Amino acid sequence: SDTFLCGALSGAINAFLFVTPIEFVRNQQIEQHTRAANKNNSPSSPSLPKNRASSLSAAGKARDVIYNTLQTHGISGLWRGAGVTVVRDGLGCGSFFVMFEIGKDFIAPLTSNGARDSFSVTLGAGALAGIGFWVAALPFDTTKTLIQTGKFDTFSETVLSSVTQDGVRKTIHRLFRGWQVALGRGAPAAAVTLGTYDFSFRFLKEL
Repeated sequence: SDTFLCGALSGAINAFLFVTPIEFVRNQQIEQHTRAANKNNSPSSPSLPKNRASSLSAAGKARDVIYNTLQTHGISGLWRGAGVTVVRDGLGCGSFFVMFEIGKDFIAPLTSNGARDSFSVTLGAGALAGIGFWVAALPFDTTKTLIQTGKFDTFSETVLSSVTQDGVRKTIHRLFRGWQVALGRGAPAAAVTLGTYDFSFRFLKEL
């Protein structure tokens, strides 16, 4: 429980202070380019209602998105979707560190020396940690993108709208859409990150 709480706290704080505004600007730029492409392909395609419209800039540059958001919604506009981002990274990072420790306990007995801190164990446990993050975080990551691009306002509104239109089964499928890419990226990325940290730490300690 301590491992999960410490991991969740670190993820939540980072998500609120840094991740939310950065991902907001990125999602705004992606949405703007998507809408521009759709408009070129289908001039009659409807735009978002004003109460749903996100602060998309005409130029599409990060500084223009930031300026337009500040002019329209103030500084708080950059933190649109902060709640669901905090939940995503809180649960995700908590699960990340829990799975890392569980992975060490599970993999270590399978190795020749049985050491929890060996490099091979760190790589395997790191891969499990990456999977743990995205299994917990992916539904919130999906809804965060929808909120930050102005399609919905809250997590509950996003889920209820999908359940009403498509039912529970399709909603669950939609929330976990892209899981293959998320896990395929998350597992090796976490393994490389933690493995590199472990190798570098041991190397520098011996100098």
